Amino acid sequence: MTDVEQIKPLMSDNGIGWIKVGFAGNDSPIAIFPSVVRCLGHTGDEAHSKSKNLTLKYPIEHEKTTQIIFKMFNVRAMYVANQAMLSLYASGYTMDIVLDSGDNVTHAVSILKGDVQPHAILHLDLSKGDLCGYSTTTAERQIVRDMKEKLAYIALDYEQELKTARTSSNVEKSYELPDGKAITIGAKQFDYPEVLIRPAMIGMDGPGIYEIINNSIWVDHEITALSHSSITIKVSAPPERKYSIWVGGSILASLGTFQDMCISKAEYDESDPSIVHDKCI
Repeated sequence: MTDVEQIKPLMSDNGIGWIKVGFAGNDSPIAIFPSVVRCLGHTGDEAHSKSKNLTLKYPIEHEKTTQIIFKMFNVRAMYVANQAMLSLYASGYTMDIVLDSGDNVTHAVSILKGDVQPHAILHLDLSKGDLCGYSTTTAERQIVRDMKEKLAYIALDYEQELKTARTSSNVEKSYELPDGKAITIGAKQFDYPEVLIRPAMIGMDGPGIYEIINNSIWVDHEITALSHSSITIKVSAPPERKYSIWVGGSILASLGTFQDMCISKAEYDESDPSIVHDKCI
């Protein structure tokens, strides 16, 4: 076995909101931090701590990233994967519809026999990140994000749940703020997630997540050939789904064929950063 084969690939899920880093083969990332920067050099949590007086940016560009990785870090090889495909790997499937709601946009991606169907990728310009910013400043987003992850849920019957919240305290939950004070959350627990289903609630035109999932399925001609009766719908939501992309990448990078998939330093030197589009995403 060569030295290159013995090296564990380093996995980095560079999301709009968070970066998750760790080594291939591990069950979870070893470091997670906000993917924000400012011009004078603050990054991650440090940038967030100064957010009151800063304009934060979330920069992700595949060609620029490829150039930096090879030129600045002098790596031997790299690979950029489709995030929906990685989520699917983490779930153990090869054919599915992946709904990915990140900090900037929500995508419904059709994957058939291990291949992403570009013509069936639909998006909604609304995401979980928008829910955090729906009624809060940048400095408060971290608190709202934690509150959302701990308390928010989608009501099976929104109108009935709203009626219950207005007439009783059964749905109310308590949340402790960083300063130790406790606040009570009622209908907002299911109001915010409902926006993803009904964007019109915040004055936004366009379909909700149920519609883009359905449209993604039926745009794919190979799937539309199947009759409605032959399709069994099963919703899978892994407990650690916020790490699904990273876990899928860890699985992919652990395969014996992964090295052949990567862009080598020699290939990069013979081409330019645009090679990332030809060989990867």
